[in-house]
Amino acid sequence: MKAIKEENIPYPSIINFKKTDTDVYGISGIPQIMLFSPDGTILARDLRGEDIEQKLAEIFTE
Repeated sequence: MKAIKEENIPYPSIINFKKTDTDVYGISGIPQIMLFSPDGTILARDLRGEDIEQKLAEIFTE
């Protein structure tokens, strides 16, 4: 929660205390950045830095 606040992360974040989400989504390292569509489909994963902005631009121009 501290990192979310300090980095001013504007999107929903999964805080996984019970390891359920890491098992369901196959997450093996933290942090793990994944973009989901409104229906829950994974649009992209393992994004870092500028790649996040590029993928968002791609998604929102389609």
